[in-house]
Amino acid sequence: MSGKVTVSDIDIGRGLGHTALVDGLYKQFGKQLRGLREEAGLTQDQVAERVKLKRTSITNIERGRQHIALHQLYLLAAAVGKTPSDLLPDTEPALQELLPKTMAALRASAEDDQDLAFAMQVVSKGQTGSEEPRNDKAVSTGKRRSAAH
Repeated sequence: MSGKVTVSDIDIGRGLGHTALVDGLYKQFGKQLRGLREEAGLTQDQVAERVKLKRTSITNIERGRQHIALHQLYLLAAAVGKTPSDLLPDTEPALQELLPKTMAALRASAEDDQDLAFAMQVVSKGQTGSEEPRNDKAVSTGKRRSAAH
């Protein structure tokens, strides 16, 4: 047994070329953290002690080199006396650039119209924040792969 479970055959990460965008988000996050840390009058050592990391990890996070887990976002925010949302960068420009590539990848890799409609509904809901379901017929499926891989 491989220990790998397939939940969906849609792989939106493949072919998106979004590494630079993701790296940019982490760099923005690091700048935000550094600014709020300095505003709070804290050293990297003090923040590191509060979140149980090494000072070099704080340095790497602030430079965008080290990615953090979700729970660390909360710890870092508390360490500098802010909320997690205060640390998050403005993602709108990056998401607007990534969305067309994501939609194209979904169209190329969806197994059937129903899978594609669901995936595009999720992506669109994330973009607009809308809770209204989309009409599946409004979704353009573009290229479809055959069931045999």
